[in-house]
Amino acid sequence: MSIDLIPGRGMEVYDEPNYDLEGVWHAAFTGTSTFDVVVTNTGYALDDDLNLFISTRLHVVGYEGDDWDCWDVEGGIQCLNQDTVVHDEAWPTLHVEARQNFGWVPDDTLDAYGSSSTGDAHTGVPLWYASPGQ
Repeated sequence: MSIDLIPGRGMEVYDEPNYDLEGVWHAAFTGTSTFDVVVTNTGYALDDDLNLFISTRLHVVGYEGDDWDCWDVEGGIQCLNQDTVVHDEAWPTLHVEARQNFGWVPDDTLDAYGSSSTGDAHTGVPLWYASPGQ
């Protein structure tokens, strides 16, 4: 399986290699930020019962997607999708809405861990939070 994190509204991705910020995600300080999680079956067998853990210090305020069941857990959210998918097919996209109000927090990550009937996967991105003016 493969997992892709896709930034959405209010989630900026820095492209500043001179400051070691290339590819660093930045969550909006005020309001909410969104991102999508896309998980694809890369195996050659039918796959089902996808368990997904999204590890983040962001405060998740909403999540939606066809056939997704999610709940808050310590350190993030846990989600389950029992759809069966074939080789190279993705489960329905999981759309996550989150808020941060911590101020300056460098060197954090946003991680997604997947487990299903045919295997496991992990992906993550560097994530910084900064209050206005920092």
